[in-house]
Amino acid sequence: MKRLLLINIFSWFLIQGLSAQPLLTLEEAIDIALDKSFGIRISKNQLEVATNNATKGNAGYWPTIDLNAGGGFNWNTFSNQKLSAGTDFNLKNQTTVLANSNVALNWVIFDGKRMFATYERLQELQSMGELQVKSAVEKTVYDVSLSYFNIVSLQLQLEAIEKNIEISAERLKLEKARFEVGKSNQLAAKQAQLDYNAMSSQRTTQINLINVEKVILNQLLTR
Repeated sequence: MKRLLLINIFSWFLIQGLSAQPLLTLEEAIDIALDKSFGIRISKNQLEVATNNATKGNAGYWPTIDLNAGGGFNWNTFSNQKLSAGTDFNLKNQTTVLANSNVALNWVIFDGKRMFATYERLQELQSMGELQVKSAVEKTVYDVSLSYFNIVSLQLQLEAIEKNIEISAERLKLEKARFEVGKSNQLAAKQAQLDYNAMSSQRTTQINLINVEKVILNQLLTR
């Protein structure tokens, strides 16, 4: 009886905790999952890269401009130097700046259709990225919906178990009363007690199943 009382108290607290949580609709769950899914984020990032790369410029259609520049410094010291006019001068750590630059325009007019094949490949990568995003979204929606409806189904089963417990409790109360007035034997009362205990244990198991499925849903929602 003490064990049964502890099970009932534990189950009551679990039920109260479930009922205290705000209701989450399927639409809200899907929105959260689509917003926070790491798989979808990765797919979208890959699609963005593929889209940015799928240009004619990257395929070699347009000319390229190369800009090269360089520079340097020289430090020179002139001591006891005499000019042609007869003037002497001394210079220390004189800096000479050297700089050069050039611009080159490269444009391949025809490369054996390589640019066309490259551009087609880049477009295919972009299409594959779009399919990956679509696939990731569809999988997320499916997984969230499946987990959500599993919870709903388990909750409905729990409600049925609760009703059966109420019936078992009434039967147990009746059998005890019948036994006390001598209208029933002790075996019927014990059987009613066993049935009630089994229903209570089933309720605890059902609550645990609901909690496990909620963990799965929360993982899908990344929270």
